[in-house]
Amino acid sequence: MRTLEFLLLIILFGGRLEPACAAAGPDAAHAQINFPKPLEDYDDQTSGLLQKLMNRVRVEPFNLIGTIIFFCAILHTFLTAKFMHIAHACKHEFEALEDQEKATDPSIARRRDALQFRAVFPFHG
Repeated sequence: MRTLEFLLLIILFGGRLEPACAAAGPDAAHAQINFPKPLEDYDDQTSGLLQKLMNRVRVEPFNLIGTIIFFCAILHTFLTAKFMHIAHACKHEFEALEDQEKATDPSIARRRDALQFRAVFPFHG
């Protein structure tokens, strides 16, 4: 979880993304936006995938954001079953604590509150 937060901070505050209107002059209404960048502008002379990706991020930093979002989507796809397993385990533990809560123990009520949240959204906990 800390790694994901760190990557998001780098993306949000560390990138040097320049808006298309940053160099706007008096004739900004007629400026053309060249997005996405044509493949010919990357000048890919390397054959390896990682080298090609690093070159494209160097030329256009927004490619890093797109790549991170793509890998997060793939990671989410493969971890969905694990997330569901965690949520179901929390739900079963929550239901088991329901009977014990009648004993007026405040720690059980706090544990149930945490489990109720985790059963719905297992990323936090």
